[in-house]
Amino acid sequence: MRVKQPRRQNEKGAYFGCRAIRIVTETLFEALGLGPMLYRERARASERLRRKAQKMNKKLSDLMGRVRDMFQSPGRGIRPFSTRHDESREQRTFAWNRSWGELVLQGVDSGEAQRRTNEALGYSPGTA
Repeated sequence: MRVKQPRRQNEKGAYFGCRAIRIVTETLFEALGLGPMLYRERARASERLRRKAQKMNKKLSDLMGRVRDMFQSPGRGIRPFSTRHDESREQRTFAWNRSWGELVLQGVDSGEAQRRTNEALGYSPGTA
């Protein structure tokens, strides 16, 4: 497995880490003896996408390009949500992470820190 943690910059110029992305590599599937199943499922997924593109009268590369553009960094490509919504969400995430981090640094258990942070910011108890 590989882990990638994107970082963003807020309006004050400070950087903060976003949630980590865990990437499961083909090597793990091979080690577990699931390699043939992985390749079969990839082929089936490709065929479903090809049929979907054909049904929409588009090239598969055009369809995948639009999907790829939605996941690019801000300011590039197609954006599924408004910038205002993204900034607001980033600010809330930044505030939650800062509050939780301060509690953890004080020695509070991570589960208790999550509960206290959610309570302080008015989020439901299960929010992470």
